[in-house]
Amino acid sequence: MSIPSADTAAATKSKPNTKEQHLSPDGKWQSSPKVPRLMQYVPSGMYFARVRHNGKLFRVSLGTTVFTTAKLKLPDLNARDLTAAIATIKGTARSIGIDVTA
Repeated sequence: MSIPSADTAAATKSKPNTKEQHLSPDGKWQSSPKVPRLMQYVPSGMYFARVRHNGKLFRVSLGTTVFTTAKLKLPDLNARDLTAAIATIKGTARSIGIDVTA
């Protein structure tokens, strides 16, 4: 009978990485389990909101790479339609001093 080493015991008891569990199949999008409708585009680090308009799902950029700022901007997307939500985000960005183009 062999006694397992400390390395073997630690490897069997380790928890799986929770960030990897919330990645899309292609590995480019990461969802936040604690904040519904918030997605992060992994290659750039930008945060997006998942918005449903006329039954179709869209991703709208929140214009930030900071998680806490993205959480604060997410409620701004409670708008009638996609264009109103985009205008709201642009207005929020202008009010905090971010130069918005297009």
